[in-house]
Amino acid sequence: PLESVSFAPFRRHQSPLTRVYPSAAEIEADLAALAGHVKAVRTYTSLEGMQVVPDAARRHGIEVLHSAWLGTRLVNNEAEIDALIEQANRHPDVIKRVIVGNEVLLRRDLKVPELIGYIRRVKQAVKQPVSYADVWEFWLRNPGLAREVDFITVHFLPYWEDMPVRVEDAMEHILAVHAKVKAAFPDKPILIGEVGW
Repeated sequence: PLESVSFAPFRRHQSPLTRVYPSAAEIEADLAALAGHVKAVRTYTSLEGMQVVPDAARRHGIEVLHSAWLGTRLVNNEAEIDALIEQANRHPDVIKRVIVGNEVLLRRDLKVPELIGYIRRVKQAVKQPVSYADVWEFWLRNPGLAREVDFITVHFLPYWEDMPVRVEDAMEHILAVHAKVKAAFPDKPILIGEVGW
């Protein structure tokens, strides 16, 4: 089985932009389909119907890397942080790690000190290892952020970089930038959160 897959179980005509989310039954069906093929799933939010993921994943023998989606709306951020903490504490047997924010720096939704504040709040409130997820360049631009997390969740997506990489060169590029991140943070475990051309 694969170690992990990103899990955003939207179907046609569902989207967080339109606030039409997968039902509990649809999430259950997707996790059932993944059972035996993956060891874990990574979520991007602890709300929007994803509250059912820990219980459903447990039923299918799948671990969860649960996340809080952070953005520019502070009231939403508070709800996400509260939900992540509550679910991590209620489901420590299945939620093995947590991620506080996804590409927040890339999108310029928050400043580094604001992000660190959220990370610290979660670290103080849960027992699981805590991370933040972003593309590799933003980890290298913000090395102090690594001191705040237990592990580094990094994205390698060569096509979307400032200087896009050809598909034929993607794997070589991914290995090279992975080595850069590892060299920059030798004492931190690195989790590849997203990878692909």
